[in-house]
Amino acid sequence: MSGRIQEMGQSIREYRTERAERKRRYLKGCYEEIKAEFRGQLEFLAEEGRRKAGKDSRGVIEAVYLYRLITSSCTESYESLLGMADASLYLDAEKTEIYWFPAMIYRNIEKDMEEVGAFLRKRFIRVEEYELLRLKRELLKDDWKLLQEMFPLLVEESADILSGSGLPLASSLQIISGDYMDKPEIKEELTLEKEE
Repeated sequence: MSGRIQEMGQSIREYRTERAERKRRYLKGCYEEIKAEFRGQLEFLAEEGRRKAGKDSRGVIEAVYLYRLITSSCTESYESLLGMADASLYLDAEKTEIYWFPAMIYRNIEKDMEEVGAFLRKRFIRVEEYELLRLKRELLKDDWKLLQEMFPLLVEESADILSGSGLPLASSLQIISGDYMDKPEIKEELTLEKEE
C-alpha cells in the first residue's frame, strides 16, 4: 500500500470499527434469516454429496469449510465457497462445494463506500478511484471477518442436516474457514450425533 493510501486507511480506522459493530448488531437481528439461507445451502450440498456418491463408496466427510474467494471482491460477486470434504480438503476428489453469496453480510457496501468517499474528500485532495477501491477491499475484509465469526454457529445449528444426510461422516467435524487456496483455520470441532 502506498503511503497516501495507508494514511487514508488510518483516517477511516474509527469508521471501520464503528461500522463493524453496527453490522454485527444488524446481523444478530437477522440471524434467523441468514441461518435459513445457510440451511438451504447445506441441504443442497448434502443432496449433491448423495448424488455424487451414487453407488460408489465415498470417503468420510471430516470438514465443512467456507473459503473467501479473493477475486470475488474484484468482480463484486462477493461469493464464498461452501463445501464438505475429507481431511485432504483441496485434494479430495469427491468434495462437494457450491458458491454462496450471503447477501446480508455485504448489504450496503456501496452506501458505506459513499460515506468513506465523502469523509476522505474533506481531508484529502483529489481522492482517486483506485484509492477508494483499495479501501473498499478493507471494508470487505471486515465483512468477511463477521461472516467467519458466524460460520461455526451456523454449522452447529444446522448439524441435523449433516447427521440426517446419510453421508459417511466422521464422528467429529472440523469447521474451517479462510482464503481459498491459502492455509485455512480450524474454527471449531463439532461432535455429531448420527441419526439411526
